[in-house]
Amino acid sequence: MKSDSLKADEYYTADSRTAYEEAIEAAKINKNDETLSPKAIADAVAAIQAAESLLVEAPRAQDEYNLSVDDGIEVDFDIDTEFYEAEKVVVEFIETTDENGEITAEKTSKEYPAATTGKTPITLDVAPAQIAEPYTIKVVGANDVVIETIETSIVKYCNDIINGEYDEKDKEVARGILDYGAESEAYFNYRNKTETAGYSVDHSADYETYAAALNPESFKSKAKASFKAGVDASGANVTITGISYVTLLNPEFLFYVSQENDVWAALTEVSIEGIDGLEAKMVNTPDGNCIRVTGLNACDFAKPFKITIGTAELTYSGYAFLYTALTSNNVGTSMKNLAKGIYRYVSACEARYA
Repeated sequence: MKSDSLKADEYYTADSRTAYEEAIEAAKINKNDETLSPKAIADAVAAIQAAESLLVEAPRAQDEYNLSVDDGIEVDFDIDTEFYEAEKVVVEFIETTDENGEITAEKTSKEYPAATTGKTPITLDVAPAQIAEPYTIKVVGANDVVIETIETSIVKYCNDIINGEYDEKDKEVARGILDYGAESEAYFNYRNKTETAGYSVDHSADYETYAAALNPESFKSKAKASFKAGVDASGANVTITGISYVTLLNPEFLFYVSQENDVWAALTEVSIEGIDGLEAKMVNTPDGNCIRVTGLNACDFAKPFKITIGTAELTYSGYAFLYTALTSNNVGTSMKNLAKGIYRYVSACEARYA
């Protein structure tokens, strides 16, 4: 999804604005004057219409803002530094990290040297829970003079899409981002981790109705899950003991296995197939050894992939996780709510991009 400009309002040169206003003033008539002829009225209307041709749009920076929604949410800014004659761009934002389950959200800034020609590209990873965090973009010239300051956020971007003249599928992706973000914020209690006072992410306007009507049986056929027994490098049976979906930054699946011996787990061959771009590897976590799967695009949740662990094989799809989360009695309310937000997001991406 792409927004053509960070500053969408048209503006005009001072001289043309003055000429326009003078022409409008000269064309004004008293509509209650009964002595006015029809021709005089018509001439006044024509003069007003002609005045619009006097407006000349002023040159302006062609700054662009884009969201990528593949295997995570990325925000892309293209700042027209050539127009500004800038030397660098400084972006101030809240950076979110997750170290072994410890989430931090701290204000930081990054500096980007201006491209020698054209626009300066900037790409930042975004956690779903932080989509309401502000971005302050400072375009800086010689002697560190700030030429332009741009304030925006992903929530603003999504609402611009929803309320603008965009394709309905793009609008639904924007709604999905809002709802995914709102449920992620609640699930991770992100508002108590960020430095932004009064932080919150609002759902899309129709989410309550959408969530109430959501029936997991409608996508049960896309929920693929099967397991073929096998052994690890030591000859011990492989068992899947649990599955987690990590949503903080780039989405990833964690498939926990019964292999408690770290050495044999590391020696067990792991591979994945079925969807281009997926990666799988055995990792050790505080909760045990697991297969970490990364690179799953939001639009590919319906596509099954196969993980080979030693001689065992697990076939799975993203929708299998969502179906289980929404139908199992062993899953808590907060996880079910998060699954609803994820579903709206991935199903919208599937309809738009698959």
